[in-house]
Amino acid sequence: MSGAAFGEYRSSYTALTDREQRRLRLDVNGALVTSAQDSSGNVAPSGTSTEPVYTLPAAGSTQAVVGNVASGATDSGAPVKVAGVFNTALPTLTNGQRGDLQMTAKGIPYATLAGTTGTAITNGTLTSDGISLSGVGIDARSFGYLCNGTTEDKARKPNLFARIASSAAAGNPAFLKASAGDVMQFWGLCGATAVFLQIYNKTTPPVIGTDTPILTYPILASERFTQTIPNGGAYCPTGIAYAFTTDAAGTTGSAAAAITSFALLAA
Repeated sequence: MSGAAFGEYRSSYTALTDREQRRLRLDVNGALVTSAQDSSGNVAPSGTSTEPVYTLPAAGSTQAVVGNVASGATDSGAPVKVAGVFNTALPTLTNGQRGDLQMTAKGIPYATLAGTTGTAITNGTLTSDGISLSGVGIDARSFGYLCNGTTEDKARKPNLFARIASSAAAGNPAFLKASAGDVMQFWGLCGATAVFLQIYNKTTPPVIGTDTPILTYPILASERFTQTIPNGGAYCPTGIAYAFTTDAAGTTGSAAAAITSFALLAA
């Protein structure tokens, strides 16, 4: 006979005592009879369909708790759910401590970006130029940001417009915006004399010959002109003002009607 395991059927069995042996128990159909049993030896009563009442394993037990269906299988039964805790003030853990999953008051898990040291990333720094990214986080919307040299500004469409049908005064000094903004594009038509468009970082109309422009654009006589400033425009941190002069230095205002048409777009 080979070493295969075999059992026997009996209509009744006596209880075993310590260190006694017995053949495997079979039912009338030759199927192996088994009993569910916990770590304390509690088994289901013979001949019943009820499950035994299990006691929880002692602290430090290595018994594993697993679900009743595999990952990706159709859900059934009462699976163990993942849960968390809501705290009005988030806890501060120390090295080696175990922590609860933190939830919002709506039951949504908290998620925080962290660096390799574990410190939460709230404000980043561009390593290429050291500019702080204060206030710039992950946004579900798709707009971008442009650095103005100091901070990050949200990319915007042109929303401010200056229009001159014909320059009515010498130099035609004016301002478009009394706060930080971007000069994006301008175009127009020059009269019989060449002029220079001067852009100033000011909140009021410039004083020609006193204020210093930050941009100068030459305009040929009797010519149409247009200019688009790339990379989101020229940033003016204080304000946007402009004027027309007869010289590049911006010391003398142009004559009245020197510009017969002009438009400027900014944001």
